[in-house]
Amino acid sequence: MPDPRDPLDDRWLRQRLAATLDDAGRIPRRRLPFPSAAADRDRQARRSGFLAGALTTALVLGIAWAGVTLGTQRASRGTTPPQAPASTPSPSAGRVVSSTDLPDPAYGLVVADGSVWVPDDPAGTLLRIDATTGHVAATVRVGAKGGHTAGVVATPGAIWLANQTPDELVGVDPGSDQVIVRVPLGATPSSIATDGSSVWLAGNQGNVVIRVAVAGAASRVTARIAVAHPTDVAAGGGRVWVVSHLDGILWRVDPSSNAITRALAPPPALDYVVGAVAASQDGAWFRNIDEQSVEHFEAASGRIVDRAPLGGPQSLGIQDPFTVATTPTAVWATVSGALVRVDVRTTTVSTVPLVQPTGVAVAPDGSVWVTTAQGRLIHVAPLAR
Repeated sequence: MPDPRDPLDDRWLRQRLAATLDDAGRIPRRRLPFPSAAADRDRQARRSGFLAGALTTALVLGIAWAGVTLGTQRASRGTTPPQAPASTPSPSAGRVVSSTDLPDPAYGLVVADGSVWVPDDPAGTLLRIDATTGHVAATVRVGAKGGHTAGVVATPGAIWLANQTPDELVGVDPGSDQVIVRVPLGATPSSIATDGSSVWLAGNQGNVVIRVAVAGAASRVTARIAVAHPTDVAAGGGRVWVVSHLDGILWRVDPSSNAITRALAPPPALDYVVGAVAASQDGAWFRNIDEQSVEHFEAASGRIVDRAPLGGPQSLGIQDPFTVATTPTAVWATVSGALVRVDVRTTTVSTVPLVQPTGVAVAPDGSVWVTTAQGRLIHVAPLAR
């Protein structure tokens, strides 16, 4: 197990460094126009600072952690969504109920069948953790040791794991804790979601979104949808949402026909970096990496109707919301040093300070479970609102 005290032996920190250098030196980032020349000068200054900071970081041993406050208000697709009022300090979003040690750093999870399911990539296993006791109730061999996974979801009667080594969808029976099916994908998955009857996977390197009809041992690929650079996928409310990170595009897939259309795209030559996405009943919430915010895209109007800045501590100059989950009343996101809750009615932001949170999942009872890069599983009870 990596030593969480050693930043060079910490997968999460190395991933952030790699992503930062990619953004600085290679990725053609997209950004929305600024409302004023003064703001544009501020943006250019921030870009220069970001590039310098990233290159400097690459030359030194270790990783420097810095707190930098970033705050701007920007226009979006011809409309200015309501802004959440700044709150210093941020109110608490909930209380930590329990914290369980995991064998290794963890990056994804799902809550189903009275258990929390967490992939353990170094061991090539899927852990079933009792949601009441916090004890590991079962260990399921799902792949080779030292492999990689792209997430885990649950459908009635099955747990599904997106395996990257090899490229396959692994189905686990929660009744027997046994693998019941392995579906070859033909592309490396980067994200996974489900609408209950199908599992959807983004294949970034293959420029494809893959649909798998789940039916136990008879599960099979039923559609391959061409899309450039799909990195994240979400399903819910009768829609499937796909993010093309490099292009700053949010796509919408109609499950009835597998037709895909652009839901949100920036004007040419302008930066707008779209990241992790979560479906809601009326649309989707996604992370705007450039703005360090989460934004609400309404399907009916085709517009961004809400935005909430996430704030919080930064790593390598990025307040990066790694994952996003939704409930009817809240959006939950992980950032570098906190679990963040956004009230969907008021866009009020509240936080639970945590060390290096990665994945987030909401349980049927409304409580929240979080994995961390330090190998912990944390259970949070939201405060009554």
